[in-house]
Amino acid sequence: MLKVAFIFFMFGMVKALVPRYRYDQLTRLTWFLIDKNDYLSNQRNVGEAYRRVFGRHFPAMSVVVVKELIEDEALIEIEATAEL
Repeated sequence: MLKVAFIFFMFGMVKALVPRYRYDQLTRLTWFLIDKNDYLSNQRNVGEAYRRVFGRHFPAMSVVVVKELIEDEALIEIEATAEL
């Protein structure tokens, strides 16, 4: 099950990787999920967690459902691209 607290943590990690917290430099986010229905049933909470971290900055985003991720326990992987 997708845990919103974990998603919030992951968004914070992405934000921390961008120098001086310039999250407006994020140009693209790609989310890799293993459970589409789990994501859809938690979409509102995920959106709220996103806005708590990034505010109203919405770079190009895509969500890709995959069969597996490299880490067996992983439910989501987020790839971020920033213009530095």
